[in-house]
Amino acid sequence: MPLTHLAGPGRIWGRMPWEARLQFLQAVFFTGSSVGFLLDLANPRPGRTDHVVFLVLMGGAIGVAYGFCFLRAPKLLPILVCLHAVLAFGLTPHLGSLAVDWAQVASNAAGVDVIGCLFAILLGYVLFVRFVRKQGLRYFRVQTEIELAEQIHRSARLKPRILWSVGSQRGNGGRPG
Repeated sequence: MPLTHLAGPGRIWGRMPWEARLQFLQAVFFTGSSVGFLLDLANPRPGRTDHVVFLVLMGGAIGVAYGFCFLRAPKLLPILVCLHAVLAFGLTPHLGSLAVDWAQVASNAAGVDVIGCLFAILLGYVLFVRFVRKQGLRYFRVQTEIELAEQIHRSARLKPRILWSVGSQRGNGGRPG
């Protein structure tokens, strides 16, 4: 199913109440922010408060950007991926001691665990979004059917037709003759 199917008019994002959208984006933010903590562990000098806060906020913001693109603007996803890659690779030489040396991280058991956690979070996030997309679409289809049935029920003229004919026994509307 193409992603544009979910973001078009009347699709999941547009049908969600704003509280549900906010709750979804909060969940995505905190899932993405966990990546920031893991990236700090992979840093040669972990634990600096300003660095941790930056990584956590950026991880959450990037997660929200991806979540928003998946559900609201899927055509912008390639642009977001390119922007993310440019920022990730383009900023690395300028970060100095803040940069992560992935070869060094992978050289010890704790570093391998960090990399494994990052991949597990990413895979879990992708599967979570896939689940929400699929089940959410089913839910909204059923909800739309129910709303449509209610509208038909309210607007339908289900009253029997009563024929009135003066001086005739036919069509007396059920009144005693």
